[in-house]
Amino acid sequence: MSENNTESSPPEAIPVETNKLTIHNPDTIGYINPEFNEPVPTINRFESIIENQLKVEIYNRARMVKIISIIDMFFIILQLAISISLNNMNWILFSFFPLCCAGYYGAKKYNKSSIIGYCCYLFIMSILYLTMVFAYANFFYLFIFFLETYILIFTIKLSNLLTKVDQNIIESLQDGWSPNQGLVVLYYY
Repeated sequence: MSENNTESSPPEAIPVETNKLTIHNPDTIGYINPEFNEPVPTINRFESIIENQLKVEIYNRARMVKIISIIDMFFIILQLAISISLNNMNWILFSFFPLCCAGYYGAKKYNKSSIIGYCCYLFIMSILYLTMVFAYANFFYLFIFFLETYILIFTIKLSNLLTKVDQNIIESLQDGWSPNQGLVVLYYY
């Protein structure tokens, strides 16, 4: 019995039609049924999903950086007014106002170099608040130091994202792209 199995050839495979689709070439999909011969364009959903997630993340981070830079500009102007009224030397901090404006402009126009300027401002302010913690031994300055450091890390991540994405994504964002569902995602890391 084992001799008959080795000498005989396996049965021929019979093609079975399981659905009406067949792939003629990798770029188009056609139907077996001749009345549906129109090619169907391929859609690379995976790339578009990743691209939309990157756009949403950059959009939301840039929006937060715009808001934070406006708050920083407000506090710098307030500090200028207080230092002039008290006649002290704290008005020198107004020299950082252009870096805050650069942060707003960079977040609005998705300009990486302007955002790096704002990161420099945040770094300088973080160091300033850290020295104030040791000079005045005040818990409030320690809280502000951690807040500034968190904002610095958040802004650096926006700068890194702008470095890693394609120019097409940046141009799309600059042309006014926004999430269509009104999706707002806040990142806490």
